[in-house]
Amino acid sequence: MKLASKQGYTLVELMVVMAILALLALIAIPAYNNYRLHANRSEARAALLDGAQTLERYFVRNNTYATATVATGGTIEPTTDNGLYTLAFSAGPTATTYTLRATATGAQAADTDCPNLTINQLGVKAPATCW
Repeated sequence: MKLASKQGYTLVELMVVMAILALLALIAIPAYNNYRLHANRSEARAALLDGAQTLERYFVRNNTYATATVATGGTIEPTTDNGLYTLAFSAGPTATTYTLRATATGAQAADTDCPNLTINQLGVKAPATCW
């Protein structure tokens, strides 16, 4: 005569599995968020480089940066494509100089390592570790 075998898992086995999953989540989620923030910086870099090229074309046509604007429908659009960064001049352009800044907004504002990226008319990019 055969004894009926038990099927299923014990509560202890389920708790061990849940503990392992929680440990993996504690490691994976912050690493993923850090990777996502770092990857989103490429949006700011691309927008700044595009803005710098636009300003150089503007300078060739107008022989000044002073009248360039960062505004909807202006010389440069004020936000990046996905809205993760806002673009602005750091101190307003002069006739021969500018510093264009991208500031993290929304979910990207959690990027405390590189909340602002800049580029100027000489192509100097700051902070260098974020580029």
